[in-house]
Amino acid sequence: MNGTRVLENTAILFSKYGIKTVSMDLIADRLKMSKKTLYEMFVDKEDIVNKCLYHEIRRFMSFSSRMEKFSDTPLEKLIIQSVAACGYVSGFCPAFYKDIQKYGPACEILDRHSKELIEEHRKILNDGKEQGYLDSEMNPDIIMRIFRDQMNQIKRSYGEERISAADFLYLLTTVLKGICTEKGTAELARISTKWTSSGMMEKLTIRENI
Repeated sequence: MNGTRVLENTAILFSKYGIKTVSMDLIADRLKMSKKTLYEMFVDKEDIVNKCLYHEIRRFMSFSSRMEKFSDTPLEKLIIQSVAACGYVSGFCPAFYKDIQKYGPACEILDRHSKELIEEHRKILNDGKEQGYLDSEMNPDIIMRIFRDQMNQIKRSYGEERISAADFLYLLTTVLKGICTEKGTAELARISTKWTSSGMMEKLTIRENI
């Protein structure tokens, strides 16, 4: 089994059981390979955690880029990126996000990725404003902060239960409606109709599609 397959299968184990309970022995056993071979590929568990996370981020970003080709406007691009991300992270158990805090390099990888997404979303919001979909007085930084605050509140309300992609989409469109122009509101309605007929939500949230 090559390194890529090891990382993809290990990611599945981490997503189901968290990082703490998935030992190198368990990885070797589930992947039907010797522990010696595993250690020839990776220095230790921290090494496989870091490389697994980096690989999964690249894999998700590749998927997101492919799906963005179906977008016709900045609003649809933003919604595609956001719903795809929600559907993906919801596939990981709560223990994974708790356990990963103990891995400094992995947290740095996640932090860099988050900052890249924030910059991308800021650009998309500005594009939406320039193209007349969003209010000309809209401040992207304030909107993103409000949305993050709302998401954090929902996380506290849900506890360990992950928010569904459908609920996330509802929240996202509610926030967007508050800053949309008449043109933007019409675009949100068009996206809703398009997605219903094309099954876009399912394409974005089924993990096997990534």
